Formats: sequence, structure tokens, C-alpha cells
Amino acid sequence: MREPLTLVCRTVRGAVRGGLAAVSAVAALPNLVTALNGLREATDHLEQLATFAAAELPEAIYQLESIRDQLDAVREQLTAIELQLGALRPVTSTGEVDDAAGVGDVSDDAAEPGAGTDFPDSR
Repeated sequence: MREPLTLVCRTVRGAVRGGLAAVSAVAALPNLVTALNGLREATDHLEQLATFAAAELPEAIYQLESIRDQLDAVREQLTAIELQLGALRPVTSTGEVDDAAGVGDVSDDAAEPGAGTDFPDSR
């Protein structure tokens, strides 16, 4: 007789536990509904952001390509400047005479004021 009584006790105890779990689940429903509403709002916001990004992406690509073209033009200008600077002969300050260009030639007229310049004599 002990076994059937133990079985009934266990069944009642299980039913009580199940009832308490059902009450806890029902009590948690408002929190679940609030969480689901928050997820729905977040999903809507993400959809809006994705739509905005899809609409703006072509403009951003166009602007980036424009910037790349401008940078290419600047690079070409810098290369041209570098070539022009490389073509210049270095200037020395040692007073050496450059016979090929006539730089450093001293003549008798150089002793007069204004001699050896491209400016007209103001006398």
C-alpha cells in the first residue's frame, strides 16, 4: 500500500510543480511581449538604415571615384614638377667659373655701375 500512496504523492507534487511553472510562464509573458516589441522596432530601424545605405551607396562611390581622379591629377602634376626640378642644374656657391654659360666672366665694363645687367643705364 505504500507504493501507490508514494505514486499519488509524486503525481500531486509534479502537478503542483507544473502548475507553478505555468503560473511563472504566464507571469513572464508581458516581459516577453515587451522584448519582442523591442526586437521588432530594432528590425524596422535596421531596415530603414539598410534602405538609406542602399540609396546613398552610388553617390558615395561616385564621390570616391572623383577623389581618385583628383589624386591621379595631383600625382601627375607632382611627377611633372619632379622631372622639371631634376632637369635643373645644381647651383654652386663656390665661385667656380662656368665657361659654357659665360658665368663668372669678368670684363672691363663690369667695373662701371650697371654694367653686366640687363637693366638700362639710368644715367
